[in-house]
Amino acid sequence: MVKLPVILGISPGTRLMGIAILRKEKLSIWEIKTFKGHWNEGKLKDILFRVNEIIDRYEVTHICLKRSSKNQTSEGLSKLISEITFLSKRKKLVINQYDLQDLKSLFTDNYKFTKQSMFRALAEQNPFLHEQYNRELKLSVPYYEKMFEAIISVLLYRKMHPPQGLIVSPFSPLYY
Repeated sequence: MVKLPVILGISPGTRLMGIAILRKEKLSIWEIKTFKGHWNEGKLKDILFRVNEIIDRYEVTHICLKRSSKNQTSEGLSKLISEITFLSKRKKLVINQYDLQDLKSLFTDNYKFTKQSMFRALAEQNPFLHEQYNRELKLSVPYYEKMFEAIISVLLYRKMHPPQGLIVSPFSPLYY
Protein backbone atom coordinates (compact mmCIF):
# COMPACT_ATOMS: atom_id res chain seq x y z
CA MET A 1 0.00 0.00 0.00
CA VAL A 2 1.25 3.45 -0.94
CA LYS A 3 1.79 5.88 1.97
CA LEU A 4 0.42 9.20 0.76
CA PRO A 5 1.89 12.46 2.02
CA VAL A 6 -0.19 15.09 3.77
CA ILE A 7 0.57 18.30 1.93
CA LEU A 8 0.03 21.75 3.45
CA GLY A 9 -0.10 24.65 1.02
CA ILE A 10 0.52 28.08 2.52
CA SER A 11 0.24 31.46 0.85
CA PRO A 12 1.60 33.54 3.72
CA GLY A 13 0.67 37.06 4.64
CA THR A 14 0.93 39.29 7.66
CA ARG A 15 -2.84 39.92 7.67
CA LEU A 16 -4.32 37.07 5.58
CA MET A 17 -2.90 33.60 5.07
CA GLY A 18 -4.22 31.01 2.64
CA ILE A 19 -4.17 27.40 3.81
CA ALA A 20 -4.89 24.23 1.82
CA ILE A 21 -4.37 20.62 2.89
CA LEU A 22 -4.29 17.64 0.55
CA ARG A 23 -4.84 14.32 2.36
CA LYS A 24 -5.41 10.99 0.64
CA GLU A 25 -5.28 12.87 -2.67
CA LYS A 26 -8.33 14.96 -1.69
CA LEU A 27 -8.43 18.59 -0.69
CA SER A 28 -9.68 18.42 2.89
CA ILE A 29 -9.05 22.00 4.06
CA TRP A 30 -9.07 25.27 2.14
CA GLU A 31 -9.46 28.49 4.05
CA ILE A 32 -8.23 31.93 4.96
CA LYS A 33 -6.70 32.64 8.35
CA THR A 34 -6.86 36.27 9.48
CA PHE A 35 -4.42 38.08 11.73
CA LYS A 36 -5.49 41.53 12.89
CA GLY A 37 -3.34 44.36 14.14
CA HIS A 38 0.02 45.83 13.30
CA TRP A 39 3.05 43.66 12.61
CA ASN A 40 5.14 42.82 15.67
CA GLU A 41 6.88 39.85 17.28
CA GLY A 42 3.69 38.83 19.08
CA LYS A 43 1.80 38.60 15.80
CA LEU A 44 4.65 36.56 14.28
CA LYS A 45 4.49 34.13 17.22
CA ASP A 46 0.69 33.87 16.85
CA ILE A 47 0.94 33.04 13.13
CA LEU A 48 3.69 30.47 13.73
CA PHE A 49 1.69 28.91 16.58
CA ARG A 50 -1.28 28.46 14.24
CA VAL A 51 0.86 27.01 11.46
CA ASN A 52 2.47 24.61 13.93
CA GLU A 53 -0.96 23.64 15.25
CA ILE A 54 -2.13 22.80 11.71
CA ILE A 55 1.04 20.77 11.03
CA ASP A 56 0.53 18.73 14.20
CA ARG A 57 -3.26 18.32 13.91
CA TYR A 58 -3.18 17.04 10.33
CA GLU A 59 0.16 15.20 10.56
CA VAL A 60 1.58 17.22 7.68
CA THR A 61 4.58 15.71 5.89
CA HIS A 62 5.13 18.29 3.14
CA ILE A 63 4.77 22.07 2.90
CA CYS A 64 4.28 24.08 -0.28
CA LEU A 65 5.03 27.72 0.44
CA LYS A 66 4.06 30.44 -2.00
CA ARG A 67 6.72 33.13 -1.99
CA SER A 68 6.30 36.70 -3.17
CA SER A 69 8.59 38.49 -5.55
CA LYS A 70 11.33 40.49 -3.87
CA ASN A 71 9.76 43.84 -4.77
CA GLN A 72 6.41 42.81 -3.22
CA THR A 73 7.76 41.52 0.08
CA SER A 74 7.68 43.50 3.30
CA GLU A 75 10.17 42.98 6.09
CA GLY A 76 7.45 41.25 8.12
CA LEU A 77 6.52 38.88 5.30
CA SER A 78 10.18 38.03 4.68
CA LYS A 79 10.60 37.22 8.39
CA LEU A 80 7.41 35.12 8.37
CA ILE A 81 8.52 33.07 5.35
CA SER A 82 11.94 32.56 6.93
CA GLU A 83 10.38 31.38 10.21
CA ILE A 84 7.92 29.00 8.47
CA THR A 85 10.87 27.55 6.55
CA PHE A 86 12.83 27.13 9.79
CA LEU A 87 9.82 25.50 11.49
CA SER A 88 9.46 23.08 8.57
CA LYS A 89 13.11 22.09 8.69
CA ARG A 90 13.02 21.70 12.48
CA LYS A 91 10.07 19.32 12.11
CA LYS A 92 11.89 17.50 9.28
CA LEU A 93 9.17 18.27 6.74
CA VAL A 94 9.73 18.40 3.01
CA ILE A 95 9.37 22.04 1.93
CA ASN A 96 9.03 23.48 -1.55
CA GLN A 97 8.68 27.17 -2.39
CA TYR A 98 6.89 28.46 -5.47
CA ASP A 99 6.52 31.93 -6.92
CA LEU A 100 3.64 33.25 -9.02
CA GLN A 101 5.23 32.14 -12.31
CA ASP A 102 5.59 28.62 -10.91
CA LEU A 103 1.90 28.60 -9.96
CA LYS A 104 0.92 29.82 -13.43
CA SER A 105 2.93 26.95 -14.97
CA LEU A 106 0.32 24.52 -13.68
CA PHE A 107 -2.11 26.01 -16.18
CA THR A 108 -0.08 27.41 -19.07
CA ASP A 109 3.28 28.56 -20.37
CA ASN A 110 1.74 31.94 -21.26
CA TYR A 111 3.41 34.54 -19.00
CA LYS A 112 0.44 36.90 -19.57
CA PHE A 113 -1.92 34.46 -17.85
CA THR A 114 -3.40 36.36 -14.89
CA LYS A 115 -4.13 35.35 -11.32
CA GLN A 116 -7.85 35.68 -12.02
CA SER A 117 -7.44 33.30 -14.99
CA MET A 118 -5.78 30.76 -12.68
CA PHE A 119 -8.53 31.09 -10.09
CA ARG A 120 -11.26 30.78 -12.74
CA ALA A 121 -9.64 27.63 -14.21
CA LEU A 122 -9.34 26.13 -10.72
CA ALA A 123 -13.01 26.88 -9.91
CA GLU A 124 -14.14 25.45 -13.26
CA GLN A 125 -12.34 22.18 -12.48
CA ASN A 126 -13.61 22.12 -8.87
CA PRO A 127 -17.22 23.33 -8.54
CA PHE A 128 -17.02 23.43 -4.72
CA LEU A 129 -14.77 26.50 -5.19
CA HIS A 130 -17.35 28.45 -7.24
CA GLU A 131 -18.75 30.26 -4.21
CA GLN A 132 -15.38 31.64 -3.10
CA TYR A 133 -14.41 32.47 -6.68
CA ASN A 134 -17.64 34.40 -7.27
CA ARG A 135 -17.20 36.28 -3.99
CA GLU A 136 -13.62 37.17 -4.94
CA LEU A 137 -14.84 38.67 -8.22
CA LYS A 138 -17.17 41.03 -6.34
CA LEU A 139 -14.58 42.28 -3.86
CA SER A 140 -12.62 45.48 -4.45
CA VAL A 141 -9.77 44.15 -2.26
CA PRO A 142 -8.70 40.50 -2.75
CA TYR A 143 -9.64 38.20 0.11
CA TYR A 144 -9.69 34.61 -1.22
CA GLU A 145 -6.62 35.13 -3.42
CA LYS A 146 -4.29 33.59 -0.85
CA MET A 147 -6.56 30.56 -0.41
CA PHE A 148 -6.51 29.94 -4.17
CA GLU A 149 -2.72 30.34 -4.24
CA ALA A 150 -2.37 27.78 -1.42
CA ILE A 151 -4.56 25.29 -3.30
CA ILE A 152 -2.61 25.81 -6.53
CA SER A 153 0.72 25.35 -4.73
CA VAL A 154 -0.48 21.95 -3.43
CA LEU A 155 -1.61 20.93 -6.92
CA LEU A 156 1.68 22.05 -8.45
CA TYR A 157 3.60 19.98 -5.92
CA ARG A 158 1.37 16.99 -6.65
CA LYS A 159 1.95 17.39 -10.41
CA MET A 160 5.72 17.65 -9.98
CA HIS A 161 5.93 14.84 -7.39
CA PRO A 162 3.24 12.23 -8.10
CA PRO A 163 2.97 9.46 -5.52
CA GLN A 164 4.66 6.26 -6.63
CA GLY A 165 2.21 3.66 -7.78
CA LEU A 166 -0.63 6.12 -8.41
CA ILE A 167 -1.61 8.03 -11.52
CA VAL A 168 -2.83 11.45 -10.47
CA SER A 169 -4.06 14.27 -12.66
CA PRO A 170 -3.53 17.72 -11.14
CA PHE A 171 -6.96 18.64 -12.50
CA SER A 172 -8.96 15.69 -11.26
CA PRO A 173 -11.69 16.84 -8.88
CA LEU A 174 -10.19 17.41 -5.48
CA TYR A 175 -13.12 16.97 -3.15
CA TYR A 176 -16.16 14.72 -3.03
